[in-house]
Amino acid sequence: MGSPENESSKPKKRQRMSVVCLNCKARKIKCDKKRPSCTNCVKCNVGHLCEYEPPHWVNRVTTSTGLPIVALKEAQVARAKQISAQPQPPLATPGAVMDTVGVDGINSAPDEIKRLRARLHVLEQSVGISPPTERPSPQSTHHAQDEENNDKVDFYELYNSLIIKRSGMEEHKPLSSLAHYKKDQYVMIMVGYFNLCATLYKAKYGDHKRKTGNKKTRLDASLTEFLYLLGERESPEVVEVVSKFIKERVPKNHTKNNHFPNVGEEKDPDIQDNVKRMAERLLPPKRIIRLLLDRFYKYVYPYFPFIDKTFFDDRLFNSILVSNDLDSPITVIIEEKFDFVLLANFLIILRMTYIGLPPVSALSDKEKILMSYPISTECIATALSALSIFKIMRKTKLTIVQALMYFRMYCNFAPEDGDGGELTQSQILFGSIVQSAYTIGLNRDASRHSQMNFDKEYANLWRRLWLGILETDRFFSTIAGHLPLIQNLNSYEIRFPDPLPTDTKLDAAMTDDLKRSQRILKLYYDLANMVNNLTSAPRVSDLTDLLRQMNVYVNINYSCNGMVPLASVPEDEYDAVNFNNNKRLQHTLQSMGLSLAVYHALSVHYESTQNQNIPKLKEYTTHLLRTTVSLSNILYKFLSNGFRGYIDENHKYFLLRYSENMLQRVINSFIGILTRCYHTVDLISRGIGSDELIRPIHDTINVTFRAASGMNVLMQNTLGTKYYQAFKTSLKYKFYLRSLRKDGYKCIRDTMQFLNQKFPDDPMSRLSLLQRLDLKMRPQTVLQELDTMNCFVNCSPTEIHHWMSIIQESAILNDQVLSSEQIIWEPSFKTLPMYDLRGTDVTSTTPGINMVHGMDMPFTPGMSSDIMSTDVSSIGMMNLDEALNLDGQGLNMDYTDFMKDSAGNTDWLFKL
Repeated sequence: MGSPENESSKPKKRQRMSVVCLNCKARKIKCDKKRPSCTNCVKCNVGHLCEYEPPHWVNRVTTSTGLPIVALKEAQVARAKQISAQPQPPLATPGAVMDTVGVDGINSAPDEIKRLRARLHVLEQSVGISPPTERPSPQSTHHAQDEENNDKVDFYELYNSLIIKRSGMEEHKPLSSLAHYKKDQYVMIMVGYFNLCATLYKAKYGDHKRKTGNKKTRLDASLTEFLYLLGERESPEVVEVVSKFIKERVPKNHTKNNHFPNVGEEKDPDIQDNVKRMAERLLPPKRIIRLLLDRFYKYVYPYFPFIDKTFFDDRLFNSILVSNDLDSPITVIIEEKFDFVLLANFLIILRMTYIGLPPVSALSDKEKILMSYPISTECIATALSALSIFKIMRKTKLTIVQALMYFRMYCNFAPEDGDGGELTQSQILFGSIVQSAYTIGLNRDASRHSQMNFDKEYANLWRRLWLGILETDRFFSTIAGHLPLIQNLNSYEIRFPDPLPTDTKLDAAMTDDLKRSQRILKLYYDLANMVNNLTSAPRVSDLTDLLRQMNVYVNINYSCNGMVPLASVPEDEYDAVNFNNNKRLQHTLQSMGLSLAVYHALSVHYESTQNQNIPKLKEYTTHLLRTTVSLSNILYKFLSNGFRGYIDENHKYFLLRYSENMLQRVINSFIGILTRCYHTVDLISRGIGSDELIRPIHDTINVTFRAASGMNVLMQNTLGTKYYQAFKTSLKYKFYLRSLRKDGYKCIRDTMQFLNQKFPDDPMSRLSLLQRLDLKMRPQTVLQELDTMNCFVNCSPTEIHHWMSIIQESAILNDQVLSSEQIIWEPSFKTLPMYDLRGTDVTSTTPGINMVHGMDMPFTPGMSSDIMSTDVSSIGMMNLDEALNLDGQGLNMDYTDFMKDSAGNTDWLFKL
């Protein structure tokens, strides 16, 4: 080796730097090298994220401090993140080009100068140049770097789901909407208010569910409580919807507690004959079956391609289903035991296809007859009975995995009990599916199995089924925030279906999407694992960087701007275009919903007394509001048929349950803002905060209330009449919104005052009730926590107006029907014409009373029969004052007996 002197005297090798932007370099496409943003990035709405590689000489040049410019730049960025109170640029959303980050001192300049100065600021940072006054010392540089490295967020902090009312292990899911309102003290306290109202109502009037013989209706206890407290128990609109869901549910003799029966080995010796008889009774004629299967292959199979169409049809119609002609009753013939699995799969498919039927107006003339042959939910119970013949928890085969996967998907789209608001109540079932897939070697590519070399269609089925399991795992795990079940990335191999001569353009589109989606599925996987890291909490910077990567990829590959109008495509491409447009909207909703969940968690994290950081709290509150409004605008457009020219009614069912989940996140966010605003008004009334905030806070309350109630009414009228989960959720939000609008912060203060007055000498009883109210601390502690946590009172009127201006961008505010003050006081599920829902009829007026100041209801003890006969128009909403007082007098009741297990008056409390 040569000496150091000789090494230094050698000519240095030229260091070449990339001249294309980093986004184009990663995508391996041609870049036109325009600065500050190339044309490709601008077209994909990520122009603000277009970056170029800095010159290599930057690494060698040092400043007067002795630090490399790159290190200096990193320190400056860290310091800016720490001290800056300016809002950061929002993530890219479909159809909108993001503005550049604002910089100090340019707010009063013309728009063009502001834009140019902002670009100059970004360019200066890219080469490590900054004004001398901003150059930190080495000590401050290391301090900023250490603070950034230590800025971590624990997604499991602030709540313990095991001690909270109606909770279980399944609620350990940190990105779920349920976790957010438990961690968000302001939203959680509204839940406590409802629970207290329901508790006092039962103590005063008794359990109406028991009195009215509600076993016939089999409604959930929580739903019954909401209906009584809203005064809508006998509303004709509500009765109609409730009757529909009761009819949809699995018959009581087939299930326990209104849930699907467990899939396990059945000991009944007559079960095979019973399954055959039930199937023959439920199945329509072959003519109807053929129509339903044709619809399945065209509109359902592309999203869930888990069967071999040729084999399925051949075996089904030539061996199992027998009839004299197309209109005769069906006879089920079982030649071998595994025909029961095929029969179960068939029954689930029929039901899935039926619940996905569009309105009659969207059906062809030949298909309209399907509405006369409803496919009962009993088909699902019969299918599970057929599967219970096998020891599927001990051994399995491909046909059983196929049937269980279709059942898992059906649970997601079921209009009855379904898969819960978080779409993950079937996670334990799905865990069995994943393990079964590993057991039969589905994780190994078909090419590894020599017997598949002669059957390419079977090999493609093998690959599609595994890729479907992988996508389901990644997609639903991130919605609720639990860990993906398939953790070992080296335990499987991915190869895509081979093109076949018989493939249609829809088949090609399906395969192309499987390839394109692998990157985004990996990002979902990374996000879920980062959130669930219990050994080392993730750094906020790493988390937000992952969100940026996810949103950039979605905006490039799944942007809604890339949707193709259906009117411009040939007939043979129509279904393929529908499929691609649907997938674009699916990933857009997913990425925005995940961003909203993370920003909500970060805002709660920086708001808590343990980690309070006002600048960062304001920053992530801004991100939260921007994402909330962007997501609400897409949901409003989708549910009010704004995408009709891109996604027809036959494909729309696929996104409805996802939309319900995202709507919950949006309304939770709005309610959190509302509660904080009302609390700010209360603080100002107590001399905390400036009176200048009163006007902007009241304006923000009015705008946010209209946006939240409008989205809730939209959910009621589009999803609440179709899905039982949306039905219950919309009633819950309606109670919260009515309570806040009528009583403001008084409902929260009344809750605390009641607990302090009624349980002053009984701490154990108070603690027990607090846990049932979803409140973990003593009442006075809660109030003190809320007083110190609220950042709104520390904001300037300009900042409050800025947040209000973001909320004002909600598209639903332009719909004068849905976002009117009156409509939240109207009966739930009131039928609105579609032209009203689209917001085109802005002159429509709703007759009625201003119930904001007239909500009294003449409750009297033991009035269950009176409620049944009360005219709906006179029914109002019961609040805490009405629960505590009767004719101006307090209840004659010993409140300390609430927690005692006596059959006389508290048996109901322990059954909540």
